[in-house]
Amino acid sequence: MGQVSFSDIAIVSCGTLSLELRYLQKSGFLDARHIFYNTPGLHERPPELERQLIYIINKAKEKADSVLVVYGGKFCYVNADEPTRTMRKIIQEQGPNVARVEATHCIDMLANVVWYRRRFQNRHGHEYPLPGSNPPGP
Repeated sequence: MGQVSFSDIAIVSCGTLSLELRYLQKSGFLDARHIFYNTPGLHERPPELERQLIYIINKAKEKADSVLVVYGGKFCYVNADEPTRTMRKIIQEQGPNVARVEATHCIDMLANVVWYRRRFQNRHGHEYPLPGSNPPGP
């Protein structure tokens, strides 16, 4: 198996992951020439997230033929005013050369389930549910 290269792909990412992506660049793993960051925390303002995301994807398309969006789906974009509009739909509307990583949210990209459980479950006598799961009952 050869080395993976991102040199011909522009990356659009949530700013929350900027430290991690910059680390991957510095370490030599991520050789993307163009990485664009959205404002962190926009999951709290879905219309603004969508507006910025589409704007930045269009800027990225000017730099590369293919765009990889490093954004979660299920928990990063929940539009209560338009509940059937999803991150998947937004990305599909941007064209065939735009794809998104398959993750529900940033923690899903940074840590696996085993690490998450070890780190957050039963800490200080509290039960922390996995993202997307139902919290434990009384």
